[in-house]
Amino acid sequence: MLETISVAALVTSVLILAWQSYLLRKQTEVQTDVAVASAGNDEMALLHSMLNFLVDEPALRTFFYDGTPPPSGMKGEKVATLAEMLADCVEGGCEHAATNRGATTRLSGWPSYGRFLMSNSPVVKALVLAQPEWYPRLAV
Repeated sequence: MLETISVAALVTSVLILAWQSYLLRKQTEVQTDVAVASAGNDEMALLHSMLNFLVDEPALRTFFYDGTPPPSGMKGEKVATLAEMLADCVEGGCEHAATNRGATTRLSGWPSYGRFLMSNSPVVKALVLAQPEWYPRLAV
């Protein structure tokens, strides 16, 4: 009789432990999904704040999207600074896309956007190639 009770208690303990493990796994998945969504939102906010500079000065857009070489002088310095801001933002997005579980689909646009900038923005490309250790995901 005591053996039967012990076996029943053991089986019950194992079942409860299995249920707790299942719930912990589900909770971890939800937390990961929230972290991925948060990372995506943060990167998009950074991108939008950078793009606001292009809204204020639309003539600068051509240096990032149309293959126009960077200008010289003060305008060139502004373009170079914006290129660094943009590269930092896109590198962060690519990093999140590559390292966060579940980010493959949610953040998959970042690597594509990075490749687009490397192909269409001489100023971003020059910066990335000059400092590949700063931008390892864009430099590939």
